[in-house]
Amino acid sequence: MKAPPIHRPFLCLATKFGLTTYVCQEVEDLTREEQAVEEEQEDGSTPLLSYATEFLCSRNKTIFPMSSPKLVHWLLNNPSRINPGPNHKYKHFITHQSITPWLAVLRHLRDAKRREWIEYYDINPEGTSRWTEIVRELVQFSDVSAVISKDMWDPEITALGVMEMLEETYGSAEVQRIRVLMEKKMVQ
Repeated sequence: MKAPPIHRPFLCLATKFGLTTYVCQEVEDLTREEQAVEEEQEDGSTPLLSYATEFLCSRNKTIFPMSSPKLVHWLLNNPSRINPGPNHKYKHFITHQSITPWLAVLRHLRDAKRREWIEYYDINPEGTSRWTEIVRELVQFSDVSAVISKDMWDPEITALGVMEMLEETYGSAEVQRIRVLMEKKMVQ
C-alpha cells in the first residue's frame, strides 16, 4: 500500500513546530496562487490542521513544541486546499486508515488519558488550559457527533463521550465547558 503524499514538506514541518507567522503567510500566498489554478483531485494527504494539533497534550520527550492555540485558530478560520478543515478525511500516513483532524485530536485525548499524559489539577498555562482552548476552538467547526472507532487499546467512543470521560477523570471546569458547548451544538 502506497503512503499518501506529503505536499509542501517544509510547510508541514513549520506547522508542527508552531511557526505561526510563517505558516499563515505561506498559506495566504498559496491560496492566492490556487485561485488561478483548477482544483486538484483529492489524494489523501495530511492537512495542516493535523500537523498543528499533533502535540496537543503529549508528555513525551520531544523536540516539537506543544500545539499552538493561535495557529490552530488561524487555520480553522482560513481553510484552503492544503488545510480544508477539521472534518476533512485523509489517509493516516502510518496506518493508511481514513481519519479527520478532529478525530485525530479526540484519539490523542483518549490516548493521553490512558497514558496519563494529562496532569490532575493542572494550573500550568501550557497544560490543560492550552489544549482545552484548542479543543474549544475545534468544536466550533467540527462534527460533534463523530465516533472514534475502537482499537486494540480502547473501545469505540463518541466525541461527547471523550469529553465526558475527561471531565469525570480530571474534574476540569474547562473540559466541562467544552462538553456543554458540544451538547448545545448537538441540539441545534
